[in-house]
Amino acid sequence: MVIALALGISTNYFAVLAFLPVAAGEVALTLQQFHAERWRMPTLRYAIRPRIWVGIVMAAAPLAFYRGLIRAGIATYAPHAWNKVSIDQAFDSYTEMVEAVLYPLLALFLLIGIVRVCSRFCTTCRAGLRPRALGDLATEYRMRHTERVFPTHELVAAFFLMLYPFLGYAVASIKGGMLSPRFVIPVCFGFAIAGIAAAHRLFGHMRYAAIIFLILFVAWVTTRESIIGYWYAEQKQSFYKVVNHLSTIADDQPIAIPDPLMVLTFQRYAPPSLASRIVFPVDFDAIRRFRGEDSPDRNLWTGRNSYYHVPIVPLAGFLQKTGHFIILGHDKNWMVQDLQEHRYPVDEIPINTRAGAIGGFTPLMHGVPKFYEASGDRSPASGYGQSATIIPFHGGANQPHEEDPKRPLQDLR
Repeated sequence: MVIALALGISTNYFAVLAFLPVAAGEVALTLQQFHAERWRMPTLRYAIRPRIWVGIVMAAAPLAFYRGLIRAGIATYAPHAWNKVSIDQAFDSYTEMVEAVLYPLLALFLLIGIVRVCSRFCTTCRAGLRPRALGDLATEYRMRHTERVFPTHELVAAFFLMLYPFLGYAVASIKGGMLSPRFVIPVCFGFAIAGIAAAHRLFGHMRYAAIIFLILFVAWVTTRESIIGYWYAEQKQSFYKVVNHLSTIADDQPIAIPDPLMVLTFQRYAPPSLASRIVFPVDFDAIRRFRGEDSPDRNLWTGRNSYYHVPIVPLAGFLQKTGHFIILGHDKNWMVQDLQEHRYPVDEIPINTRAGAIGGFTPLMHGVPKFYEASGDRSPASGYGQSATIIPFHGGANQPHEEDPKRPLQDLR
């Protein structure tokens, strides 16, 4: 447990939430011991397990070493993050992570609540007041009432796993300011455990119940994975449609890809003759104004000289060294709007890529791919140095910096 928790927070800081179900289950176990002793002080050796609490403290020790990294990460990515914390994300986490299985599980929990009420308060009800099947379940439930599917303290831990999205929302609201459904994916474990416990309590006496449940869920998993596999295959085809179209219009010009999702995929899977010409330009003021968030771009910028091998440069520097070039971006990408605002010549190339599926299950681009022809400072089309038609970019203004609310808009441009 110590190793798992310590490695968890060394992989993703939100794994700190995994400490809460363990702690809650341990508190529940201690309270059970006190209840068994009729709330008299039992022997501490039986009521409290010091090794568990010492283990929790030991597992949390790595956080002391990560405090600086956490603080720097929050300061860098939180101000303009795409996943700013909101209560809607907590609710979305259930539908996105547990997915469609959530609804039959909720129905199962509701059913066991009804059966429990019937077994306790409606034992003498007339048969007409409740369906026969429900009455049989209530009778069987009452007969098996003393049976424990899981120890109570383990069910408490499972309940805290089910609360994972709201626990994540609370932690992110206090510190961090960022939350994504995938951060709280252990919520699936909570619903799996609780669903098994509820199903066993209701249908455990039925001979073939386990086989029926197994068949249903295997069928669901197979269907779901087949659909996801089809989406991935469709996305792959869409990507290569974009690559094939690009190879027909880009002779030897540089290829600017302002979308952080597409640029890495393109570098990895496009032919070397195209991948070697791609550039990821940045203008953080424009990215924030036109897209509303810049955390993926900040990620690439931070690793521009180490993790990522694609050229990641300020837009001003790219334009100063470039003549004619191609832009691969979605229909409302920030770069086209930024260039048009600065009066640079930009024209859309009328090609229907038929690649709408490139969004996919895990998107490769923020929108539908489009191609554009544009001109840098070295192209006669821009008129740079010959007329005052364009508004030149400045490299220092393109780089990331903390926004000053008193800074005039014209300075940002």
